[in-house]
Amino acid sequence: MAFILGQWIFHGYLSLEYRDRGIQSLLLAIISIGFIVSLSIHLAKFNLSFFAYLGRCSMAIYLMHVVAGGAARALLSQLGIHSFIEQLVIGFIFALLAPLAVLVLINKLKIPYMFSAPLCSCLANIFAKAAKFTHKKKQTGT
Repeated sequence: MAFILGQWIFHGYLSLEYRDRGIQSLLLAIISIGFIVSLSIHLAKFNLSFFAYLGRCSMAIYLMHVVAGGAARALLSQLGIHSFIEQLVIGFIFALLAPLAVLVLINKLKIPYMFSAPLCSCLANIFAKAAKFTHKKKQTGT
């Protein structure tokens, strides 16, 4: 509730924007960070495997979404579709799904280190053990 009220006061009542710096901006940032942390803690209690998958693919999405979304908008413009809503929705979907499709192709072709740096075997073992420990801890509920 504080998040929505803070946003309304900052943007609506005070008519401020993200470029406006000051104590109001700092307070809104703290409230917003607290909201995101609380939301993340709450959502972690549920099995949201789709969001976990998107999280694992976030580097590919981050690196390719601009090109994919721009290509979608250019194609839509060429087809005569200039509606803001249509361009927004179709561009968003394409900017999300195209990088995922490319990532699937990269994984099928077994191209190593496309979106990650190679790890030495010592670090890889440490990360694998930590992942197993975390997974085991979640299963037992401790």
